[in-house]
Amino acid sequence: MDENKVRELIKQEIAAANQSLLAEVDRRFVRMANLLKANAAKTSDTKAGEGRLQRDFYEIQGKSSFCKFKANAFEIDKLLVDFVAWNATTGKAMKTVSYYIDIDKALILANDILTGRIDALLTKSKEDFANSSGSSKRIKPVWEQLGGNNEEVAKAKGIRTDGKAQSRSVSITAGEKAYCTLSAQSGPGNTNERGLIVPEYANSETFIVVGANAELLKGMALKIQSEWAAFLADQYQSGKFLFSGDYDK
Repeated sequence: MDENKVRELIKQEIAAANQSLLAEVDRRFVRMANLLKANAAKTSDTKAGEGRLQRDFYEIQGKSSFCKFKANAFEIDKLLVDFVAWNATTGKAMKTVSYYIDIDKALILANDILTGRIDALLTKSKEDFANSSGSSKRIKPVWEQLGGNNEEVAKAKGIRTDGKAQSRSVSITAGEKAYCTLSAQSGPGNTNERGLIVPEYANSETFIVVGANAELLKGMALKIQSEWAAFLADQYQSGKFLFSGDYDK
């Protein structure tokens, strides 16, 4: 084969490779454009108040109260728990407390439940209560989260007019009759030096308790894990975490 034919064959191979490369670039460009359009549509829906995540995925029901676990705030890395006390005769809600738990703390709680750590803490708490006496005889929570609005925010939003912070807390405590209780409270509080809002438990304005057995608690833990995993999978699948910047910067 002479030199000119070799050159011609090489040119043809290079041209074919370039055409294949350009076709692949076009395919990737179309795919990226479709993903960006889908994300833009989602963002537009959210801004318009549509398409927001609304999902109750677990409920623990008591005689006159219940608590619901919701995925509504997953997009801001929070687990929403709504506590409701209701009138069994009218079926109407009388008191409510909503609490947003950081998702990392919710996942740690779920793991502690499934590995038996919470169960061990509940057992020890019941033993300590049985062996205590006098003013110290009180069942303390084995898990608790504190939050709310500080004094300035509570005043600015008109939540409180007494100059105090608005505290909210959610906890798990060993039950005297039930395996455990899940409770939420809201009322006056004070912001400490670390910026935490400490409740004035004696002056609690809303206190809701829901009893639960070990099976319900484990079900709650499994659902928290699976719902968060499903949410993340959807975010990756829909291109939510696509990087549009410059890797070299």
